[in-house]
Amino acid sequence: MSWLRRGGLLGVICVVGLLVWSTLVHSTYAIDIVDTLRGDIESNVTAVGTLQPRQYVDVGAQVSGQIRRIFV
Repeated sequence: MSWLRRGGLLGVICVVGLLVWSTLVHSTYAIDIVDTLRGDIESNVTAVGTLQPRQYVDVGAQVSGQIRRIFV
């Protein structure tokens, strides 16, 4: 390997090392610590539009005679 390739490889290794070092030294990690509480989770969604079913189903009944009551 020629001295130029060794120098280039050494330069790349140095630059990568400096980048890693500067990232580790200058990085700050903010950690928030809070107490947990029991409570209700509530989520509200407001939307405007038209609902349409994915599939239509025909519902019918075959009855002979007179229907007096339908218990639903």
